[in-house]
Amino acid sequence: MAAARSCFRNLWRASRELFEGDAVILEAAKARIRTGFRESAGLAGDQAKEKVNLGNEVASLLRRNVVQAVKQDNGVYSLKIRDSTEISENKHRTKTLKY
Repeated sequence: MAAARSCFRNLWRASRELFEGDAVILEAAKARIRTGFRESAGLAGDQAKEKVNLGNEVASLLRRNVVQAVKQDNGVYSLKIRDSTEISENKHRTKTLKY
């Protein structure tokens, strides 16, 4: 199924972009993607379409809503915010973040 293959690549790319520089987490993400696809290999029809849609939604969510924090030498964490990262206003936030 071409849609499943496309979804696999979409998830693979999203995890590679998101976890760049963190080999341990990247390998864990890739292992989870492989496991999920193996578990769903026998699905067909609507069930397969639902899984493909879910996978594409997860890839989109990863790109938009997850950022990588990197600890600097001074102990402060810096966020790797990408162009695809959604930044929304949170009225309950007590500190203002500097981007």
